[in-house]
Amino acid sequence: MPWPFWLRLPVSLQALALQLLAAPIAWFIWHAVMLSIPLTFLQWLLVAVLQGAIAALLSLSLRMPWWWWWIQFLFWPLLLCALMLPVLVTWAPLILLVLLLVFGGVYRDRVPLFLSSRRTLQALHDLLSVRHSMAKVIDLGCGTGRVTCDLQQMLPTLNMVGIERAFLPFALAWLRSRITRPRPAIALGSFWGSHLGDYDVVYAYLSPAPMPRLWEKVCAEMKDGSLFISNTFEVPGVVPDQVITVDDWNHSKLFIWQIRHDRQGK
Repeated sequence: MPWPFWLRLPVSLQALALQLLAAPIAWFIWHAVMLSIPLTFLQWLLVAVLQGAIAALLSLSLRMPWWWWWIQFLFWPLLLCALMLPVLVTWAPLILLVLLLVFGGVYRDRVPLFLSSRRTLQALHDLLSVRHSMAKVIDLGCGTGRVTCDLQQMLPTLNMVGIERAFLPFALAWLRSRITRPRPAIALGSFWGSHLGDYDVVYAYLSPAPMPRLWEKVCAEMKDGSLFISNTFEVPGVVPDQVITVDDWNHSKLFIWQIRHDRQGK
């Protein structure tokens, strides 16, 4: 298991630390094999691939989220290739700005942008239409607003709210809400500041990293009888009341808990 202080670091700092550790290892291996042969572009690329592979293996061994394995592996080779294309160098500041607008919240919340599938939407519709068609629902980290807006249209009696921290996905969700009838509410900000007791259903498609803390928030704030639904990511050590397997490309699963404070010791 990783050390407690390591787990408290933002995942971006963990990734940086592993790259810094991988760099001297890669250079040592390279010089041990190639001695002092001058580096050509292809050899630089091989060094970058070697460093990425070492960083990816370290990320795997320390149980970082799986998408970080690929980020660690591909970062330096892709950057090196991009620097060889003048057009990409020219557009680099704009590309960086767009990435910050889309993934700016990852540093703080450790939650990348995931988009729920159409079949997941249908599964949510089927679930909520039975007993929760009048519910007030919040979509934590609503991204581009697909669940918030489409579910509002599919079940007009719902009171849908979406909250998103990253500016560009929020802007797209807000624009989408303008043409949705009835119109859902879209807010810019962190879901950690939202009081979950104001909602009958809480839906989240986040990542493994915030789930333990989010469960504490759910138990502290949500009302008896309300539903907490997590797409794909389980709460460690907490058995869900229901699991719905979605027949989509990712074989998504909806983990569902009905809040009962007597059972949860609240």
